[in-house]
Amino acid sequence: MNRLENITSSLSVRILHGHWIWHDSHWFEEKTKEHYTLWSIVSGTVKITMEGRDFYARSMDAVLFYPGCRYSACTDSDGCQFIFIFFTLEMGNGLDLFEGGNVEGILSDESIRQKSARFQSRFRSLSASGRLSLKMYADFLQYLCPVIEGLQSPDAQHFSRHIRTVGTPAIRLAIDYIGANYLSNPSVSQLASLVNLSEKRFISNFKNTVGLSPGQYINQLRMRKAAELIRNTDKKMSEIAGILGYADQYTFSKAFKRAFGESPTDFRNSVIL
Repeated sequence: MNRLENITSSLSVRILHGHWIWHDSHWFEEKTKEHYTLWSIVSGTVKITMEGRDFYARSMDAVLFYPGCRYSACTDSDGCQFIFIFFTLEMGNGLDLFEGGNVEGILSDESIRQKSARFQSRFRSLSASGRLSLKMYADFLQYLCPVIEGLQSPDAQHFSRHIRTVGTPAIRLAIDYIGANYLSNPSVSQLASLVNLSEKRFISNFKNTVGLSPGQYINQLRMRKAAELIRNTDKKMSEIAGILGYADQYTFSKAFKRAFGESPTDFRNSVIL
């Protein structure tokens, strides 16, 4: 069983935005990625510069960026088209899916070209509705998994010469602390003090590592725990709200609906049925 199959049960993926875009020959951008980002090149050539080196992605190539990476990109006289997907990617408390590896870069072998063509065709038809769907998530994951597997090869074009690590020791300490104490909803000031950083620097470093603010990350863990308790126990909603540290059931219900699009009661009924 390969690594991806081993982690499936604890992997959480959320698509934040996806779009098919065309750029003419004047396009140039210089950015720092806030989220994991996947580009699927439809046509043309994209030149990406990172850490002083130039890389070229062409039609049907896949490009994966980590949060926090800084790059510049442009195209040639023919312009280019590509699909971009911003997404979050979590692996339990540690967010260590890519630790000890280097899977940021460009994948251009024949197997990914075939998968790119299939993904692009499906994305065009599914995105016509203007909203995300379960089918789009499934197609995205079917595409993302072989991209990650392919980029683990030393033959892939890796943007960085360095092995991926999950943040500085300070951020790792914060992540471990949150994992053990998220039910008490620790504040940013508590976490910053724990790791001996200013609040502003802590928030910036945390977001560059995780792709989420500390508050967003804590909320995701609390909502994941809420779904687990609703699905696997017969506890009352007021009890679950108390376990998760919410002042009352109403506040908890609002937060749950904001995260999952339905009330805790509706969620439980749909699971039971």
